[in-house]
Amino acid sequence: MDKTVTGRYKVKVEVEGSDEPVTTNYAKEDMAFNPRDLPEDALQEIVAQAAVVDEAWSFLHKFYGGDLIAAWEVMHPTYRLCLAQWWVEANQTPLTSNGYDLDVAAQELASTTRGEHDLWEDLSRVVLRDFRKGFPLNPSTAAIGSTVRMIDLDTELLYVHPDTPNGGLWEQGESRAVYPMVMKLSGDDWKVLNWASGIVPTPGLPPTLFQVD
Repeated sequence: MDKTVTGRYKVKVEVEGSDEPVTTNYAKEDMAFNPRDLPEDALQEIVAQAAVVDEAWSFLHKFYGGDLIAAWEVMHPTYRLCLAQWWVEANQTPLTSNGYDLDVAAQELASTTRGEHDLWEDLSRVVLRDFRKGFPLNPSTAAIGSTVRMIDLDTELLYVHPDTPNGGLWEQGESRAVYPMVMKLSGDDWKVLNWASGIVPTPGLPPTLFQVD
């Protein structure tokens, strides 16, 4: 499979065969195989990967359902901080003129759990608006590639397909745009470390969320 970056945000996957099965929101009864027929090591791999994909679906449904505070809970603390810094840096002039310390504001927004911060409503509105406009997606018709792509021992790259291929497999020679999602193990749970970008984000003012050519 040849993966090439197309533009600033999207990754184009060139498929040289039907080697990218995907997981969707279809009922498990629609699956054409019995997992009990698989070897034990393959079954354990599927179980482990299911935990990653389940959290990815949870994030997508909450985020594209318009509930950022619920999606916030599924994000890794580093990603929450980077998103807060992204918004704070873009609004630094009005924030500083109103007495806010940018670093403190970003840290407080990143650590909120109930949206109680007085800047939360503005941050939530902008993040949801800009990301859902830049990366439109309907979770009910999307799919997540099932190929395991490890970045390091506890960090994994997923490809989210805005559209589900017929039969769950890409046709030979077919290429489609996908949205990358980086997942990281945090304690016992997988969390979203980056969305619509395949890099590990770096906090800062501004943060590094996307790879710029």
